[in-house]
Amino acid sequence: GGNVTSLVLTKSAAGGLGASICSISDGNDWFIGGSSSVSSKGTLALINSGLSSAQVDINVYSSKASAVLAKPIPANSEVDIPLDSLAPGDNSIALNVLTRSGRVSSFVFDNRKSGLRAMGADFVTSSVNPATKIVIPNIPRVKSKGSGNQSIRIVVPGSSAAHLKATVYSSDGSFAPIGLDGANIPGGFVKDIDFNPIIADSSFSLVLESDVPIGAAVQSIVGGDLVWSTAVAKLDSTSIQIGGFKPLIRFYGAVVNVNLNMIESSGKRVLINLSGNDTVSFRPKNAIIRATFTSKLKENYGAMIIDSGNGFAQIPITSGSHLESSAAPKSEARTINRG
Repeated sequence: GGNVTSLVLTKSAAGGLGASICSISDGNDWFIGGSSSVSSKGTLALINSGLSSAQVDINVYSSKASAVLAKPIPANSEVDIPLDSLAPGDNSIALNVLTRSGRVSSFVFDNRKSGLRAMGADFVTSSVNPATKIVIPNIPRVKSKGSGNQSIRIVVPGSSAAHLKATVYSSDGSFAPIGLDGANIPGGFVKDIDFNPIIADSSFSLVLESDVPIGAAVQSIVGGDLVWSTAVAKLDSTSIQIGGFKPLIRFYGAVVNVNLNMIESSGKRVLINLSGNDTVSFRPKNAIIRATFTSKLKENYGAMIIDSGNGFAQIPITSGSHLESSAAPKSEARTINRG
């Protein structure tokens, strides 16, 4: 792959935007999001781009149990698995896709419908592996109040229960959200917790800490569209093709210091520096074609929220493709045996 990460976007005529980065799997993908309820029309896509068959293990976590499904993927093919077949009737699921052999990339598309009525759709971007510290740097604020508008999904893959410490960061300051901070999640299960912090800012960052590894993502209903905000890895230098949007960019870190090198749709190049404590946000004035993000510190995390006019999507600022190199071959005359 090249050194610039591309985006895949899908728009619904009924209103809605789904987006994800085009990524090369490392063989261990976590998707914390989606649903197996009756309203779910989502799928898990397994793509084998190799010339030989591949074997994949799908670890399914839900609010009731966990299970493992082994799935063969024929060479040069795609297998789509409906989410409602993995843990039927369960609204809270998380998937860990492990490639045992072959070269497989996996993606989850969460699509909700009730009859003919669209209820929003989004890609569930692959999250970082479960850890004792999880950072979700950019979560849209949900203005309307009420149960179900915004919730956080937490999976505990181990057998021990997780005891959570949660902190919300925005331009309003930081605080521990009631109902989430101090929560206990049993091991081996998934739990959804209503989560709708009241802030003035248009988005915020969330940091979760636990005594055992956890995974987490936030589900939001914004303007009638479904948005999944996932945990991201520490920011390294990366370039992303943004494609003419004006995204809301937010970074989290004890100290934030990030350089942005942007190319506008007019071709003009703009270089700015974002710095501050805890969390810093920025929205460009003009449409951006490509942006390069470079962190001067080791622990900065970033994500973008895109508004297409008829839907919203969150994009982690992380590299989806990497330049690959291999050692030059060495000649060894002793390997040649002519008898």
